[in-house]
Amino acid sequence: MSKFEARPSGPARLTTNRQPPPKRFRILTEDEIENLPDPTWVVEGILPAKSLAILYGQSGVGKTFLALSLALSVANGIPWHGRPTAAGTVVYVAAEGESGIKMRFGAWKQAHGIERVQRVYFVPEPVRLHKEEEVQAFLQQLTEVIKEPIALIVFDTMARCFVGGEENSAKDMGALVDGIGLIQKGTGAAALLLHHTTWTGEHERGSSALRGAADTMLGLSASKGSLELACAKQKDAEPFEPIGLGLRRHGDSCVLEAADPKAAGKSANCLHILSAYPDGLTATEWLRATGLPETTFYRRRKELEREDLVRKEGDRYVLTERGAVAVTASPALGSVGQET
Repeated sequence: MSKFEARPSGPARLTTNRQPPPKRFRILTEDEIENLPDPTWVVEGILPAKSLAILYGQSGVGKTFLALSLALSVANGIPWHGRPTAAGTVVYVAAEGESGIKMRFGAWKQAHGIERVQRVYFVPEPVRLHKEEEVQAFLQQLTEVIKEPIALIVFDTMARCFVGGEENSAKDMGALVDGIGLIQKGTGAAALLLHHTTWTGEHERGSSALRGAADTMLGLSASKGSLELACAKQKDAEPFEPIGLGLRRHGDSCVLEAADPKAAGKSANCLHILSAYPDGLTATEWLRATGLPETTFYRRRKELEREDLVRKEGDRYVLTERGAVAVTASPALGSVGQET
């Protein structure tokens, strides 16, 4: 509170008890910049940690199957189509309702031979991301219910989490991005937002403010019965090469699989053979056991090493812990040796 003090001579002086304003900005030195942590991944090469990623595609193309596959791979800490994941808790906002997600979730677990997923939570209703009061309520409930760190939050879809907002309005889209940012700041999670394309299917609907704010843009498209996941933007890394995918019927729903099951089976075959030898195999023994051409075998072996599924101990190759999990969990491994 301000007050005037009487002075023996000269004009009255204004004094105040106000504290200096809090510091709003971080000012970093060169050394502090160099000591910042390097970027990390939720799904290597695809989803950066603590990022905002947009997955867009036409209605019915399979965005939910893809997002669920990514999310559950992270929750289980298993590779996603050969790419390592950072095991962590996942929150899936199934804004279009719980009935469809229940069947897809069940099909994924059955296909992967997993009875129970420990680190996944579902929210079967929309969160209006452009409404700050709703974002704050959602964030409060997350912190009350989930005590462990959250690696990934999926919002399926933007349309259902943006009711009342105008997609072509940069102001409204900015409010949505700010809402996601508040959730990310409060949880430290990466966010994956599912969105629809225009009728041509070439790019996402609405204001370009969304693409401008995104760290990663993923486009899912269909052609002649197969799917392709392409990277249209990767802010802090090289965009990955397009990934061919497909949907396979499983029970009452479908699961995502590699577009070339035979090629995937060859890598799986190498891993499966090694799993039968707890003490490992030399490169020559392993090559002979696979029956693959030498150049093909060495390429597969390098892929498995790069994905941290196998490692070399002395002159022998053995499964890593991640490799042992993949042998148990991967549906491709159930049919190795039976390639057609």
